[in-house]
Amino acid sequence: MSAPTRCVLAATVAVTSALTNGAAAAGGGSSSSMIRAEFGPAGPCMVHVAWRESRLNPRAVNWADHHSDGSRGSFGLFQIGALWRRAGESVDSFYHRMIRPRANVRLAHVLYARYGLRPWGGFC
Repeated sequence: MSAPTRCVLAATVAVTSALTNGAAAAGGGSSSSMIRAEFGPAGPCMVHVAWRESRLNPRAVNWADHHSDGSRGSFGLFQIGALWRRAGESVDSFYHRMIRPRANVRLAHVLYARYGLRPWGGFC
């Protein structure tokens, strides 16, 4: 087995272990179940995306993100940017909506259906 293959395998084992052990203990278990149920066959990939984005923390916030519409902030499990808020919705209202796991996962599914993995860097 080549060194890059061993690295990928080790990273996969580490993330899987964290998802099944640490994340479940921190409430991430229900988040990963919700993501799998929402995304169906793409669920395992999207759990990895959410892990990478927020470590499955539904209250994760990144106010340093700046978006093309001038808004700031990315929120929740999938770190969805304020750019995606509803017409007329304030960033604060969007933030409060996106830290609710179900709302975040549903909007992530809409984005995934429209753009695939591009909003999250194009890979699992």
